[in-house]
Amino acid sequence: MTNQSIILSRKNISLLLAIVCCVSFNHSIWAKSLNGVEVDAVRIVAEKFCYADFEGDPDIRMDIAKYTTSRRKEESRKDPELLGKVIAFEADPIFVVKSFEITNIIVEKNTAVVTVVFDRIAKSMGSGLPGRKIIADDLKQDVVKLQLIRDQEKWWILDPPIPRVSIKALHQFYKDRIDSMAEWIFTKQASDSQKNNYEEMNKILEILKSLM
Repeated sequence: MTNQSIILSRKNISLLLAIVCCVSFNHSIWAKSLNGVEVDAVRIVAEKFCYADFEGDPDIRMDIAKYTTSRRKEESRKDPELLGKVIAFEADPIFVVKSFEITNIIVEKNTAVVTVVFDRIAKSMGSGLPGRKIIADDLKQDVVKLQLIRDQEKWWILDPPIPRVSIKALHQFYKDRIDSMAEWIFTKQASDSQKNNYEEMNKILEILKSLM
């Protein structure tokens, strides 16, 4: 092989290495860009879910949540029709919070984990009325890891956790319910059970006021 051939061969190798490096670099940029898009998509879904719970939206799970087989079975025992997709804030388990912050997002292909930190101040005890109570439960760092899956080009909350509702939203919920019941309760048509529920809701409202 002549010196000229050797020089040309080395040039070809250098060119090939440059092309490989360039392709690898561009692929890395593309991968990071793609992952960034997915992280943004996951964040939007997580924020939508958290804000809906925080503001006391009982129906958000109808549009944004999916359930594993074991979770569906668990929910069907409690409510065969709604399967945990609609929250009754006066009856279902809830936590009462002051604020929340999304602190981390990890995306791997079709799954994601979103870490959310809530400032928790109270929780419910018992289910349904009467007997329902709201008790103080101070936890500044209530860490929740939301599990998400991507199905049919859409991100979903998988097996959503117990709702975290803001103290303001829950207070307004009970106030509205009490106001709507007041006229009926003070008529002779109201049953003893309805009157008892009304009294229990007033007690809870006073507890919520003390926590605000």
